[in-house]
Amino acid sequence: MEMGKDRMKMKKKTITYVCGILSCLVLLLLLYFGWKKEEQLVFSEESITVQELASLLSFTYYDTKGWEEKLGDIAKGSISYKELEEVLKLLGVKDYVSYEKKAGFQKVARADFFAVYHQITGILDVDNRVAKKSFIFLEEGKEGWITQKGKISVNQNITYLQPYDMYDTYTIDGMVSGIQRNTEKPLVWENIFLHSTKEGKAEVLFEKELITVQVKELTESITNTVCDMEFTKGEVTAIYKKEETIQGTVLSYDEKQIEISGYGSIKHNGDLRIYKTYGTVEQLDASKLVIGNLMADFVVAKKEVCGIILKEPAVLDMIRVLLLNGETPYYPEVFLIADCDVTVTIGEKSQTIPANTKIKVSEYWEKENQGFFQLKPVEEKGRLFFSNEKQEKTSLGYAGSMEIRRFQEGFVVVNELSLEEYLCSVVPSEMPSSYEMEALRAQAVCARSYACIQLKKNEYAKFGANVDDSTNYQVYNKQERNEKTDLAVADTVGEVIQYQGEVAEAYYYSTSGGFSQDM
Repeated sequence: MEMGKDRMKMKKKTITYVCGILSCLVLLLLLYFGWKKEEQLVFSEESITVQELASLLSFTYYDTKGWEEKLGDIAKGSISYKELEEVLKLLGVKDYVSYEKKAGFQKVARADFFAVYHQITGILDVDNRVAKKSFIFLEEGKEGWITQKGKISVNQNITYLQPYDMYDTYTIDGMVSGIQRNTEKPLVWENIFLHSTKEGKAEVLFEKELITVQVKELTESITNTVCDMEFTKGEVTAIYKKEETIQGTVLSYDEKQIEISGYGSIKHNGDLRIYKTYGTVEQLDASKLVIGNLMADFVVAKKEVCGIILKEPAVLDMIRVLLLNGETPYYPEVFLIADCDVTVTIGEKSQTIPANTKIKVSEYWEKENQGFFQLKPVEEKGRLFFSNEKQEKTSLGYAGSMEIRRFQEGFVVVNELSLEEYLCSVVPSEMPSSYEMEALRAQAVCARSYACIQLKKNEYAKFGANVDDSTNYQVYNKQERNEKTDLAVADTVGEVIQYQGEVAEAYYYSTSGGFSQDM
C-alpha cells in the first residue's frame, strides 16, 4: 500500500513538473512573439526589421512580397550583420559596399544600415526610383497618410506610424518604403487653409479634408486664412499668416501662372488651392474657377499666388468667346476696325483710336508686355469687326470687347460680352429666324442652359475663354442679328432648363436622322 502511495506522489510531481515546463515554454513563446510584434509596431534606432528591408529592396529584382520570401530563408525579426552580408550577396554588391564589420550576431543599427543602403541605391537604382523625403505624418486616411506634402501611400510593412510623427524617409515610386530616422529639423506645412482655431485646436482644410491639429499655447483666434504651419519634434511651434491679398476676376490660367483682372499674370506653384467660404466651407479644384465671372481674393506671397479664397458664388452674366481662325485659335496677324471710337489698352497704357481706323495688332504690341491687348468701343452699342489690310470689314460686328493674347504659335482673339448679347448672336446662327417664335424661344433657353454649363468647365482656360464660336460649342455671330431672334432672347431672359435644382446640360442638333445617339 505504501509503495502505491509513493508512486501516486511521484506521478503527481512529474505532472506538476511537466505542466510547469510547458507553462514556461508558452510564456516564453508569448513573450517572444509579443516582442516580435512590438518590434514591428515601434520605430527603433537600434535595428531594422526583415519586413521593412523587404519594402526598401522592392526597387531591385523582386517586389516586397518576393523579397519577404527570399529574406525569410535568411533572417527572422531584426537584421544582424551576418544576415546583412547574405543580403548583399543576393544583391550581387557585396564586393562594392563598404561598412564597419561587427560580430555576426549583432543587430545592425538603423543609421548603419542606411549608410549601406545609400551605397546599394547608388549602384542598383539606375532608374532613380528611390528618393529621400521628409514628412510630417498628420493623419491616416483611406487613401494613405496625409502629410505636409499631400496624400502619400505607405508600404504595408511600415506599421508603426502615428499622427505627428516626423521622419526622414526613403520613397520608391512615390511610396514611403523605409524610415531612415526621426526628423530633428523643423518642417513647414505650406499654404494651408486654417478654417478656425479654438481651445488649443486648429481646423485645417487640406487636400479637401478637414483635419484637426493640436496647437499648444495658441491664444490668437484665426479664421479662414491661408498660412504656413511649422512643426518641430511632432508639435506645432509657429503659425505664419499670409495676409497680402489682391482682389479681381480670373481671366486665364495654366499650369504655371494665373491672369487676374487689373494685375496681369502672376506665377503659382502648379497647385491652385481654392477655398470656398460662403455656405459650406470646402476646398475646390481648378475647374470651379469660372473664367471672367468669378470675383476672388488671391493670397500672394513672394510674388506667387499661394491660395484663392471665394467669398461669394460666380455671377454668370458675362461670357468669353474664343474666335477661331478656321480650325485653329491662332492668327499670324490680326486686323480690327470699329464703327465708333475705341479704347486700346496694353498693360497699364491706354489710348483712343478714332472710328473706322484700321488697327494692326502687331504694331501696338510691346514685346515686354506679358498681359493682353484690349479693344473696347467707347459707345455701348459700338461694334468691332475683323478687317483686311485694305480696311475692309471681313466679319459681322462683335459686341463687347476684344482681348488679344500672344502665344508662340500666333495671336489669339477672345470676345468678351454679356451672356444675353452673346445669345442674340447664337440663336440666329443656330436656327433660321423664319421659324416660329416658340421654337426660337425654346432655342434661346437651350442655348442659355448650354452656355451656363460651359461657363463652369474652363476647357479654354489657357486662352482666357469659356467657349469658341464654332460647332465645337455653339455657332456664334455667323448670321446677322434680327428683331425676331433678339425678341426670343429677351422674352426668355434668365430662363434655363433645370433638373433637380441644377442647370441641365442641354444638347441639341441642327439635323436629325430620326433618332439621337445615347449619352
